Amino acid sequence: MNGLSLKETLKKLPKRPIPKVVIFDRDGVLYDTMQCHHDSWAAIYLKHYQVTLNPDEIFLEEGRPNDETIDRVSEKYGIPIPPQAEKEEMVVEKEAIFTTYDTDHLFSDTILMLDTVIATGQVPMIATGGYYEGIKEKLLNELEGRIDLAHMVTRVDYKKGKPNPEPYLRAMEIAGVEAKEAVVVENAPLGVRSAVEAGALVFAINTGVLSDQILYDEGAVWVFDSHQELIEAWSLIMAQWK
Repeated sequence: MNGLSLKETLKKLPKRPIPKVVIFDRDGVLYDTMQCHHDSWAAIYLKHYQVTLNPDEIFLEEGRPNDETIDRVSEKYGIPIPPQAEKEEMVVEKEAIFTTYDTDHLFSDTILMLDTVIATGQVPMIATGGYYEGIKEKLLNELEGRIDLAHMVTRVDYKKGKPNPEPYLRAMEIAGVEAKEAVVVENAPLGVRSAVEAGALVFAINTGVLSDQILYDEGAVWVFDSHQELIEAWSLIMAQWK
């Protein structure tokens, strides 16, 4: 939270039309996966380069395509950027490590959060940098049909990943809405930046290890400490915009 009371925070919200869609990031918002992503990349860098990543490293880079993540992290730690073939091998190895963790489970309040949004008349969507064969069908099943296939945007649906605004612009295009009619729920600084540059209003849920201020600095208008906080505030936020 921002240190203000709920009433004070509501008053400070920008005036917007009632949103037609709410676009959710996947990792770190719907699914509790980010620590496992970090640990998987950390294992790769320790094995190949004997480098220990900072605890917040992958959280700061979350949302970037894998190639760009490797470039950024390698450069930061003084490692020569690997050739493309080596990058591809690193990604395959990282994903293999990732699958050994207890991953891909929803946060306990994910379904309730989606139901809360649906109850106030918004269409929920997903815009994620992830992709693998069958991901949309898996999301449809695990989210119990709350988000339909037509409202899912994955890495193959756009060219430039976060922090470029294209993922969220593509989601708005698919939904047929203007930016002022969209709200985004993110957890990552680069995801917040992407959504802000797309023109959306952004709420963040801080489910990771970063400070709230980093998310505010990227343009989030409200940083929640938990899904439950967002759920409790949601109907009041919608009433504020009527």
